[in-house]
Amino acid sequence: MTGVDVLQVVARFERTGGIELEGSPEALLRLAVLLRRGESHATCPLAVPVSHKAAPYDGFLGRLRLATVSGPVLIQRDGKDLRIEGSAESLATLAHNVEFLVSCDDGSDGVEEPHQHIHIEYYKDHPYLSREAEPLIIVRRPR
Repeated sequence: MTGVDVLQVVARFERTGGIELEGSPEALLRLAVLLRRGESHATCPLAVPVSHKAAPYDGFLGRLRLATVSGPVLIQRDGKDLRIEGSAESLATLAHNVEFLVSCDDGSDGVEEPHQHIHIEYYKDHPYLSREAEPLIIVRRPR
């Protein structure tokens, strides 16, 4: 995918390391689809709010760069880009985590929890993350 459609996911970063992705359930499911596609290289613009500040983060990232390469998933900030790369299998596992977050509370009981989130961080012998991966928080906004 080359960047025509904006992925309605907001990416914030901390200069010292750490990234937050925030989106609606629909936007996060679209992210999961992109992660599963298995394209060798893909870029997609990300939503950058004009009327909001990034605080408590240091800034916004404006583009997602995906790459299917061998090895575990690497998540890094590269200037104003969010770079995610890894093997097709590792990227599919990350996509599964995103899908799980979306499915956790679908509001079918009439009560939807606001701003559900997951932390994706490397630990020793992590099954799919690279040791160099920046900590990632993925936040699901209410519908």
